[in-house]
Amino acid sequence: MMAKLLKTTEVFELASKQEAEEMVLKFKGEKFPVLKDYKITSNGDTVILEVVKEFNSELDRMRFEGP
Repeated sequence: MMAKLLKTTEVFELASKQEAEEMVLKFKGEKFPVLKDYKITSNGDTVILEVVKEFNSELDRMRFEGP
């Protein structure tokens, strides 16, 4: 059986919108995984960044390295 990781949704809690925007720029600069979508929302003092990344990779070809 071959499993494929297609996409992930990651949620980050940050101190400011500027930090969230800097993180988005970092993700945009990465070739893999591809940033597909993002949303920045504010909840009182906390800024929430949600990012969707697309992988389309075959997991059996990836190497996972432990700590």
